Amino acid sequence: MHRSCKADTSVRFWVGAPCGYGVVATQEFSKLLSSVQIRVPALARHSNGPVYRQTQMIKSILIAGTLAGALSAPAFAGGLEGSYAGVGAAIGTDDAETTVAITGRVDSRDLGSTVPVSVRPTVTIGDVTGGSLGVSYDLGVAQGVNIYAGGGAGFGQGTALNTTDEVVGYVNLGAEGEVAKNVVLFADFKVGFGGDTSYVPTVGAAYKF
Repeated sequence: MHRSCKADTSVRFWVGAPCGYGVVATQEFSKLLSSVQIRVPALARHSNGPVYRQTQMIKSILIAGTLAGALSAPAFAGGLEGSYAGVGAAIGTDDAETTVAITGRVDSRDLGSTVPVSVRPTVTIGDVTGGSLGVSYDLGVAQGVNIYAGGGAGFGQGTALNTTDEVVGYVNLGAEGEVAKNVVLFADFKVGFGGDTSYVPTVGAAYKF
């Protein structure tokens, strides 16, 4: 569940929606509530007075409408959520070969997390078979589009990332976007370190499930 927010207005309440929506909702609530304040004599404010009852009814309607709008706001505006599996080309540099890359993304939010972190495995198939396993932090920049940064380990001698050693480390940057229903295009750039490693761009397409 998303963390709640507390905003101070003429009425203090908690909203079970993302903070941005809660703040906007409470600000709009304050404006609406101020617009219906009715200046009446002290006798009319008595709990049995008709003007008092009308004012309270209007306030109740405004509170209910504001809460309903805040609670129905989307939990994640923009970005690409969901896990996928795909295939692409890992383009070797520094005399490393270009290989077929079978890659995927496991979105931690599919497992109940609220943190935009993903596990990203890749298997490369060339003269030898190897691969990599990394973790990234994902940032939504538009509806259905992420950029991400992370790192991990590559393994398998002779692959696009690792030309001599058995296990090397890497850092990476990437972008991914849903271009049609459940169809994702991705681009990833890994920089290996430790041993004889390469700079490896990978591009491809995936199916989101």
